Amino acid sequence: IIPRFGVYATICTTENGKKYIGVSNVGIRPTIFENDTHSVNCETYIVDFNGDIYGQKLKVEFYKILRLEQKFSSVEELRLAIDTDAKNAVAYFEAVGGAL
Repeated sequence: IIPRFGVYATICTTENGKKYIGVSNVGIRPTIFENDTHSVNCETYIVDFNGDIYGQKLKVEFYKILRLEQKFSSVEELRLAIDTDAKNAVAYFEAVGGAL
């Protein structure tokens, strides 16, 4: 099942069981891949994570849609939106009593 294209507040669990708040985008990444409208993917930014987990399995649980996917005029504008999304995800989990 592919969720609606957009940005979601998520909880990410690493292979060692540690949980982090995440922001996950489901869609076609229109800012980065302007002409590719067929490759749907999911990318997750893990808030306050510093480490290397490439090659590991990551469980991503979707909780709330924060906004619909959109195309930004620049990568910098996209980065600023991701920062805002991360703050909104943290605020969401604080408001509902956390999921960690």
